[in-house]
Amino acid sequence: TFQATRDGVIVRDEVRYRLPGGPLGALLHWLFIRRQIEGIFDYREERVAMLLGDVKPVGEPASTRT
Repeated sequence: TFQATRDGVIVRDEVRYRLPGGPLGALLHWLFIRRQIEGIFDYREERVAMLLGDVKPVGEPASTRT
């Protein structure tokens, strides 16, 4: 979502996903997948800053959950 403020625009993402595999899926999430998802959003933040200019994080992202 995009929310206009007097200081700029807040861009907010909500990602929901569920991994198959029960406990094995949860283990894979914490070992590998969580970092991959975080990397995707780190890259996105860099690209948005490159394309649109100054980007200031507003707060900590919500934790990634299975």
